[in-house]
Amino acid sequence: MRLTIILSTLVLLFALVFLTNPVPAYACSCIPSLPVKEELKSVQSVFSGEVLSIETDPSPDYKPNKVTFKVSEIWKGENKSEITIYTARDSEACGFEFMQGVSYLVYATENGGKLRTGICSLTKDLSQASADLVVLGEGKQPLSDSVEVNNQTQSPYATWIILTAVFLVGLLFILFVVKRKA
Repeated sequence: MRLTIILSTLVLLFALVFLTNPVPAYACSCIPSLPVKEELKSVQSVFSGEVLSIETDPSPDYKPNKVTFKVSEIWKGENKSEITIYTARDSEACGFEFMQGVSYLVYATENGGKLRTGICSLTKDLSQASADLVVLGEGKQPLSDSVEVNNQTQSPYATWIILTAVFLVGLLFILFVVKRKA
């Protein structure tokens, strides 16, 4: 009887240890960072800017955070006043934990048509980026989107108003010349 209890216990322990299949958990691990000049060559976008908004998808699909920046300076990539990037939800998945209202120096790669960054890049709080900024030198100021919008909305109307005015002045001139000759 005692032998049966011992054997049953050993079989149960064996089953628990060897037959259960635990799901492995992976933490983020990064290769050593590249120097700033090398990182600049390997990424598609480098800019500094303030976080305007952070959108987190509450679904269990673990979709990345969408972070929108008001750009203050650009060293590489599209010249826009606002740039949106994506990053994993938390640092365990290599996501960079941005805070709204804080300015950052962002190094982003393009993947699937979207700019992405994480803790393995050189992205950092702008207040801690003085060494990077020395190497990067002076960047470009972003284009103002408001100027582009104003030009687009005024252009068709301005053209029609000018053409109408020229037509009316020409018509009045012809009427004046015909009336004078008569």
